[in-house]
Amino acid sequence: MNTNDVLQISVLYQSELNATTRVEPDGTIYLPFAGPIRAAGLTTVRLERKNRHILVEKGLVKNPKVSVELSNFGLQVS
Repeated sequence: MNTNDVLQISVLYQSELNATTRVEPDGTIYLPFAGPIRAAGLTTVRLERKNRHILVEKGLVKNPKVSVELSNFGLQVS
């Protein structure tokens, strides 16, 4: 993920945990159930794993099915 990328995060059968979020300039995203988490440099698969781990660790879902889709690319200026 890169700065300003827009992500659609879905948790199967747990619509209250779904979110659309943007990667902030510091590389984090904010999820209502997890707070800020580091997303910069992660692939969608690694971010899915990270979100699953957080959901289980917080006791919100026992066996979550998480999907992360990149819905809009942010602009990178170098």
